[in-house]
Amino acid sequence: MPWKVTNVNEERMKFIVAWKTGGWSMSELCREFNISRKTGYKYLNRYEDDGLDGLKDRSHIAHTQPHKTREKLTELIVEMRQEHPSWGPRTLLAALKGRYPGIHDWNDLWCTDFKGHFTVGNGLRCDPLTITDAHTRYLLECRGIRKTNSQNVRKAFEKIFHEYGIPDAIRSDNGSPFSSHGLAGLTPLAIWWLKLGIRLERIEPGKPAQNGRHERMHRTLKEHTALPPRSSLKEQQEVFDNFRKEYNEDRPHHALDMQVPASVYCKSSKSFTGKTPTVEYNTNIEAFRISDQGTFLYGMNRIF
Repeated sequence: MPWKVTNVNEERMKFIVAWKTGGWSMSELCREFNISRKTGYKYLNRYEDDGLDGLKDRSHIAHTQPHKTREKLTELIVEMRQEHPSWGPRTLLAALKGRYPGIHDWNDLWCTDFKGHFTVGNGLRCDPLTITDAHTRYLLECRGIRKTNSQNVRKAFEKIFHEYGIPDAIRSDNGSPFSSHGLAGLTPLAIWWLKLGIRLERIEPGKPAQNGRHERMHRTLKEHTALPPRSSLKEQQEVFDNFRKEYNEDRPHHALDMQVPASVYCKSSKSFTGKTPTVEYNTNIEAFRISDQGTFLYGMNRIF
């Protein structure tokens, strides 16, 4: 099944759909599509990082380096903070915008996960949901969730979006409710994020080091809040809240030149209205509802 030059993107999408549907080894699938395993993994990784846009041909010139750019922003904020120790985050950011007009285009990346569940003193299960800003280490949320489904986690994120705005991307593992075994790994929570314009970043299965900063925070969180667990969920949440305040406002970080996260973190410029944008299509496009099996009905025919 050679890939025709005029239809390369479509073949790449077929390749991804076949892989996500299951039933193939990478070697078998690559032979079916007449490509090397190296090429197959390359497009799978691109899809996991950037979705369908990752399957398009890329220029060999790197126009932007968002991770390095964001790290540079952190360095500038720390440097200005040292010059003006009495200035707050908003003042620092406003001053930097005046000096560097392109600063508003620099990306926000949040990391999220559940720290391993444990039982509090009265026998109830506690699942702490944590959210951090990847580059300033600011701990946006640490909240015990009674049930780790999309609905409850969405409520937690709605609160944080109202308070801190909407990030450009959210990095998570491949577990529920962030991801699923279905087509493209989408869940109701992930679909909601996409509709809000948030890019999904998922680490590779079995590689928690790809979210290493967040994992290190979890170790500190466990030491300070769950050894031993408190007597009730209410008391446990009070400990989480106190830890978050100390972690953000009192505890210096080596990566921030011994500044505290609260001194360098700035809210996202993209505010959250509470409404999910409606998906609009061009008038020449016909929309169909896709089943859980990845098919839709067109006339009398069911199309995959």
